Amino acid sequence: MSADAYGIDACAGRSRVWRSPALPGIELMVGVNAGRRCRMLHESYAVCVVPYAGNAPAVLSKWRYRGRDYCYRPGAIGIEEPGEVHTSLKVYSPIRYCMLRIAPELLRDAAREMGIARVHFPGVLVGHPGLYHAFARFYQSAARQASPLEQQARLAAFLRRLLEQSQDGGPAPEPCSARAALARVRDHLEDNLARTVPLDELAAVAGLSRFHLSRKFAQAYGLSPHAYQNQLRLRAVRERLRRGVRPNAIEAGFFDQSHLIRHFRDSQGMTPGEFATPITALPPLD
Repeated sequence: MSADAYGIDACAGRSRVWRSPALPGIELMVGVNAGRRCRMLHESYAVCVVPYAGNAPAVLSKWRYRGRDYCYRPGAIGIEEPGEVHTSLKVYSPIRYCMLRIAPELLRDAAREMGIARVHFPGVLVGHPGLYHAFARFYQSAARQASPLEQQARLAAFLRRLLEQSQDGGPAPEPCSARAALARVRDHLEDNLARTVPLDELAAVAGLSRFHLSRKFAQAYGLSPHAYQNQLRLRAVRERLRRGVRPNAIEAGFFDQSHLIRHFRDSQGMTPGEFATPITALPPLD
């Protein structure tokens, strides 16, 4: 069955977002990537699910996370952590996907109930039939607009199955001097989203040479400082749109509104207006 049968325009490669007041801290993106190469800095835990239906039974795409390349096939489930960058490298065949964004505090609360002190997913491809079926039960309850109680119970069951794939990392490790320097640069970029920060300024913040900083930052975060700042700007725009606030392009750090829209669409597969106006009904999963 084609992706079009699920209410998604595969040729346009459009994506849409779904939210529900009954599920605070949860956001679902559904759509088809027909060839768009994109980058995305996650502000939440991102669970990407590739349904069996609407996808060719083959390798569909290649993407990069934490310096390694991975491939998606139908039935795959990947988990990415907040603060990490996902880069889509190649789309071999139009890929129909669902991305479940989970607010960090929501997953931490679920982890504490399970006795997990610190959530960490060292592996990315965590998909297996039990986890896929748990996600499908949650998704289907949302798609058929089941009672809030049922949706919440299905979500809780999926989060428990997901956390079974995590490792309790214990206390957070103390950062070494190099990681601490790069973290200062990252924080400085975030504190100065609306202006272009020169490389000399970042080098001074890190206490490194300009060329050493650029290389080390790209190794640590997968992006150059400039590209990372753009992702921080897009993340801030998403947060404002979720609150119902229309972002000002200049204040957000972009040249004008068309510049903002282009970057947002390249990253999310939809315009800021579409992101701010969630769909009211989800297409079926399988």
